[in-house]
Amino acid sequence: MDGYGGYSLGDWLCLLYYTSSYNTKYKSRDMFTRNRYGIFQIDSGNWCFDGCVVSKNQCHTRCEMMADNDLLDDIICAKRIVMSSADIYYWPAWREYCDGYDNSKWENRC
Repeated sequence: MDGYGGYSLGDWLCLLYYTSSYNTKYKSRDMFTRNRYGIFQIDSGNWCFDGCVVSKNQCHTRCEMMADNDLLDDIICAKRIVMSSADIYYWPAWREYCDGYDNSKWENRC
């Protein structure tokens, strides 16, 4: 992911830490009653389908696939989000904790 969409590995690590604490199975619900899944907290209203809410399913996948230890589908979907008009600003954690900071320090933790 280093360099993808113009974002460094440190940027991505900061985002994932504040989004899910690197928990690949993390599930939550946002204020719009959409469910969010996995390490990237991909939502069921726009990016995946969970059968609970009407979804645009722009990543063409079931949400449960976002909440397992296989990260390939999560990464593919996250890349699709970043290349969309939502960009990395889709994630509230980016705006609140990572944007405008020197995130290179996160790379030292690998």
